Amino acid sequence: MNKERRERARERQRQIEKKSKRDGDINNLIASCEVEPRYWSRLEADFRRLLVSLARDPQSWPQQREAWWTTVRRVAGTVFAEVASGIGVSTRSLRARALTERWFEGEMQRAGKFYLDPAKQPENGDAESGATSGNDSGIDDEMEDSER
Repeated sequence: MNKERRERARERQRQIEKKSKRDGDINNLIASCEVEPRYWSRLEADFRRLLVSLARDPQSWPQQREAWWTTVRRVAGTVFAEVASGIGVSTRSLRARALTERWFEGEMQRAGKFYLDPAKQPENGDAESGATSGNDSGIDDEMEDSER
C-alpha cells in the first residue's frame, strides 16, 4: 500500500515537472517572439486618438467603447496570427496552433462580452474582472494526450 502511494506520488511529481518544463518552454517562446511589444506598439496611435477624443468629449465613452474593443481585438488577432504562423509546420506544431487558436478565440469572446457590458464593469477601482486568467480550456490536457 505504501509502495503504491509512493509510486503515485512519484508519477504525479513527474507530471508536474513535465508540465513545468513545458510551461517554461512556452514562456520562453512567447518572450522570444516579443508579443507584448508588438501588441502595445500597435495600439499606441489608436490609444492616443481615443484619449484626445475623450478629453474633448468625456461623455462619448459609451459610444467609443465598442470601437476601442474592435481595435484591441483586431490588433490582438493580428499579433496572435503573426506569432502563431512562426511556430512551424510539424504535426505537433499545427496541433498546438489549432488548440491555441481555439483558446484565444474563446478568451477574446469572453473578454469582449465582459468589456462591452457596462453592468459587469468593476466599481470604485475594484480589481475583479470577468476575464479568465487561468487555463480552464483543457489545452494542457489535450497537449499531454498528443504527446503520448
